[in-house]
Amino acid sequence: MIKDDVTSNTGDSAGALASARHRLQATYDFAIHTHGSIGPSCAVALFDGDRLTCWSASQATHNLRKQLAAMLSLKDEQVRCVYIDGAGCYGRNAHEDAAADAALLARAVGAPVRVQWMREDEHGWDPKGPPTLLDMRAGIDSSGKISAWESELFIPDGAAGLVALVGADHAGLDSLGKLSPGGVIQDLAIPYTIENVKTVAHRLASTPFKPSWIRSPGRMQNTFANESFFDEIVAHQGMDPLAARLEYLTDARGKEVLERLAVLSAWRTRPQPDRHAPKSTGWGLAYTKYELVRTYVGVVCEAEGRP
Repeated sequence: MIKDDVTSNTGDSAGALASARHRLQATYDFAIHTHGSIGPSCAVALFDGDRLTCWSASQATHNLRKQLAAMLSLKDEQVRCVYIDGAGCYGRNAHEDAAADAALLARAVGAPVRVQWMREDEHGWDPKGPPTLLDMRAGIDSSGKISAWESELFIPDGAAGLVALVGADHAGLDSLGKLSPGGVIQDLAIPYTIENVKTVAHRLASTPFKPSWIRSPGRMQNTFANESFFDEIVAHQGMDPLAARLEYLTDARGKEVLERLAVLSAWRTRPQPDRHAPKSTGWGLAYTKYELVRTYVGVVCEAEGRP
């Protein structure tokens, strides 16, 4: 562990937890994800004298140019990267890595080279959506109110940026890469008004996989944990999930989103499941204000499962 990012700190969460009548805790583990483009990565490279031309479906063509130039000890103006359509993703798959492979091979053989990764290459070597783990704690006071909320997020260090190229790493060459898990600390802070709150992201110095941002970096991991834990708290209190969210929201627009959602979904108070039934159905609710400054989102779903 190398550093912490405190994303919110209000009141005295440790003191409120220590004096709480009830204390709850939970851990949420968000696994490593592959970006899984429908087709594996491909690139073509051609050297003409000391100038490189590379065709790739890179997500960040200008950055790829810089990385290939650094890897081959060329000036940026000696490298031309041409974007072509290819199997894509939001995040970063292995198109840049295939481009690095093609460039190294083209230089070695003195001829144009096309590199087509196989599916096992893509899944084995592409950058991964970063693993995250969240430890959550809450306190309930004698009046039944949520008096404290704490969360600790454990993630690889770094932010969205250049991801080291596989071929460059194995050849001992610099491709300007670093740990790049994306903005995974976003939405760790909660949208609800609770008197004592502390949310902290612990940055880890290393990770067994090469991390790269995946769709909505951090917002889905943290929102999943926040909303799941909020539901565990209100279930402990015997409260309706919608009523509880409205109670702890002071944002007028956020309240309106949930009130309209209740009408559109014909929300009804969730009954306690019959644990003796062969299967049960229930309604789930989630809410977030994107990065606490952007889009308001509310969703209701009906789920069926076995107790």
